[in-house]
Amino acid sequence: MNLEALRSDVLAANLRLVRDGLVVETFGNASGIDREQNLVAIKPSGIDYARLKASDLVIALYKAFPNIGGVAHTHSRHATEWAQARRIAREART
Repeated sequence: MNLEALRSDVLAANLRLVRDGLVVETFGNASGIDREQNLVAIKPSGIDYARLKASDLVIALYKAFPNIGGVAHTHSRHATEWAQARRIAREART
């Protein structure tokens, strides 16, 4: 896979997060890896999905977990609201 294809695939994955309602504002991201070149593309935090371009995706190295091909990291609306309210689940307090 070339760098352009990797970025294109990761852009599509990030836009699916928005389409499927899995992210709020700019919270969360998806990444992908090219194992042959040891390159990972990931959406940087804080970039508006509506303006996101393939060239915005950061290229980095994955060293652990050789069997995964990408990671989606999301903050659902309810998880974000819960965290911002600084509430602790009852089970976590016991």
